[in-house]
Amino acid sequence: MKIYDRHSYTMMFILTGIYMLLGVLKGYFISIDAFSIGYFFMGFLGCIYLVITYQNPFLEIKDDLIIKAGIFKKKRMKIADVKSIEKVENKLLIKSENDQIKISKGMLDDSKLINFEIYLKSKINQ
Repeated sequence: MKIYDRHSYTMMFILTGIYMLLGVLKGYFISIDAFSIGYFFMGFLGCIYLVITYQNPFLEIKDDLIIKAGIFKKKRMKIADVKSIEKVENKLLIKSENDQIKISKGMLDDSKLINFEIYLKSKINQ
C-alpha cells in the first residue's frame, strides 16, 4: 500500500517556477547578474529534484514494514512492533516501544489515510 503526497509537490512546483520566472524577468528587464542566474538555477534544480522524486511514495507498507519518506532518511517501523495508533489534532501517531512515526493529515488525501489506518489496524490485530 502506498500513499503519495501530491499537495506538497504541487506547491514546490509552483515555488520553483516562481524562482525561475524571477530569474528570467530580472535578467530580461534589469540585467543579467549573479542574482538572476541564482534564482533561475535554484528553481531549475528544484524542478529537477521534484521530477526525480515524484514517484516516491510518502508513506508505504512493504514486507511488514511501515516506511515514511523523509528529507534525508526514510523512517522504518515493523508492523509487529506497533503498540498504538493515535489521532492527535491533525496528526496520526503510530507508536512502538522505541519509536514513533508522525503523519500529518493536512498534506494527504483523507480517504487514502483512512484506508491506510484500517489496513494497519487489521494487520496489527492478526
